[in-house]
Amino acid sequence: MVEAMHEIKYTAKIKGYSFTIIRWIQTKKQESKSYAQVNKNLSHNTQQQAGQYKSLFNYSVVRAEFTLIGSFT
Repeated sequence: MVEAMHEIKYTAKIKGYSFTIIRWIQTKKQESKSYAQVNKNLSHNTQQQAGQYKSLFNYSVVRAEFTLIGSFT
């Protein structure tokens, strides 16, 4: 499982996500903190994109999680 998490972290960074976001899916206790770190870690972070990302936060992250899991199964 540790090895899988390492690969998820790497792939997530390629897609512009950070490990903090993947971890947020599992804990769901650091929503505010994750929003802040998400905005910092986005490679193309403008005010407009940040606003659009916040509105699509749940959908985007869940979709990314399924994509990453799909690459392992």
